[in-house]
Amino acid sequence: MPVTQTDRLDADIKPLWNLYEVTVTAGDYVATSTLSAATRSRAVYQAFLDYSDVLTISFRDFLSMVRVRRVSSCAYDGYAYVRCAYGVDPRIGAEVELINEGDWTGKRGQVVHPGKSSTAYVYVAFAGIRHAVPCHPRSIRMIEVGQ
Repeated sequence: MPVTQTDRLDADIKPLWNLYEVTVTAGDYVATSTLSAATRSRAVYQAFLDYSDVLTISFRDFLSMVRVRRVSSCAYDGYAYVRCAYGVDPRIGAEVELINEGDWTGKRGQVVHPGKSSTAYVYVAFAGIRHAVPCHPRSIRMIEVGQ
């Protein structure tokens, strides 16, 4: 059976995106969040976008108020609602396959941390796409190790 471009992309999926703990300090305001990103810089930028509603400052000023550290795991993975409402247990780092998604059906990716305290979608990193894609919990199938 010939190898297709999709097979090559699926084989190139990098391991789990890194988890970063981002702490923003602005005077008395201190906020910490856990973000999943491919690089530290992307985690910082995502935090800037998340906090831009609260802090109306430039990115350069934001950089002076942020501390980032890489963490190996996080106590709260953000998928409690998905487990309760849909009966799907997305595990960070697990490989999933899309189902019933048109042209995307069969595409494989890895579950990443949603970067939010709670979400109704499962965030999946696909090869060749620079950001995590929110997927409906009923549109993913967990891939068992070795399949």
